Amino acid sequence: MAKRIKVGDRVYYRAPRIKDRKKGSKPEFTVVELYYGGTMAKVKHDNGYIYSGYIVSNMTKYEG
Repeated sequence: MAKRIKVGDRVYYRAPRIKDRKKGSKPEFTVVELYYGGTMAKVKHDNGYIYSGYIVSNMTKYEG
């Protein structure tokens, strides 16, 4: 079973468009807020910006 995503976790994100997916990408997002019952998230990118509308089911928790 997949690990549950919660606020503060470092995550990988599987982009919807194949051309946006990077091989061997690093976890560059940190979850800052969950909403709609935990199905959507606001994430903070390593560049400092906060983005909303990220789908939690497309995320994989970083184990490191």
